[in-house]
Amino acid sequence: MQLKQPIPSSQVVTAAIHAVEAEVKSVANQLATTERQQVLRSVRTATEAIEKHEESSQEELRHLRLVASTSTLLLIFSHEVKSLLTWLEEVSITLNRVGRTIPKRESERLLEIEKQFSSVKQRFLDLLSMTSLLSVKSSESRAEKLTFKPRLERAVACFNLITRTYDIDVDIKSVPETVQVGPITEAELYAVLLNVLSNAIKSVIAKGGARRVFFTAERSGRVLSIHVRDSGLGIPPTYYEQVFAPFVADPDNRLYRALQNKLNPEDEYIVGIGSGLGLSIVKEILAYRGGEARFVPPVNGWKADLEITFP
Repeated sequence: MQLKQPIPSSQVVTAAIHAVEAEVKSVANQLATTERQQVLRSVRTATEAIEKHEESSQEELRHLRLVASTSTLLLIFSHEVKSLLTWLEEVSITLNRVGRTIPKRESERLLEIEKQFSSVKQRFLDLLSMTSLLSVKSSESRAEKLTFKPRLERAVACFNLITRTYDIDVDIKSVPETVQVGPITEAELYAVLLNVLSNAIKSVIAKGGARRVFFTAERSGRVLSIHVRDSGLGIPPTYYEQVFAPFVADPDNRLYRALQNKLNPEDEYIVGIGSGLGLSIVKEILAYRGGEARFVPPVNGWKADLEITFP
């Protein structure tokens, strides 16, 4: 069996399915009625599964093309932010000089403003560094063993503005200082961390009450287990697998409905607006590196427990 005419890449799978179906039908026509019907049912079941997977893959590819198309805007934005940082440095120096020439009370106030400028500057520098790592330099990265906690601290810091606004406690004290993960690239590790943090933060905001996210990391033999527990809405066990499928953002329709009432509109872009790709990306990255991500039944009063394992 061969496809005799050139086929556009977007239609290869569909054309191949049709060719296989035609070939099978030709062979099946030589069988007894019962056997023929059984063969045709099996082929139809298989082709429907392939078509469904292909449709999902094409939709994911369309989303990724849109994301990739923002890279130019991201570079322009980075350049503008660098200019802003230069200005902040100049303002900080000026405030320091002025502070030496005015009364103590006013000087202390200027010093506090200067500290705030310095904090903002450092936050921008960290974000620029991670943005560069995840975009421009990601293809140049190589997989290696990485110390986990410093990267986790940087990922958590990216959400400082929203965790302060919504009084969210992200506790990473139980993560050992020296534990390593990988081999994995730094860009991949940050992609995993940012997505699981965004997922947990949205859940605890939607639930309300005591908003807590808790990380642990423990090695047992050669396997490292990282747990991300939160006090959010929780996930029914029937959805433990489904939430990792591409474009499945809120299978029981609770999360984003609750967020609409509790999330400030200007903050929705920080935690994401529900593409349904976050956990799918996490699972695929980990699988590529020999790891795994899965939800397990939570204990000790937690509402959700995401377990990430590395060999």
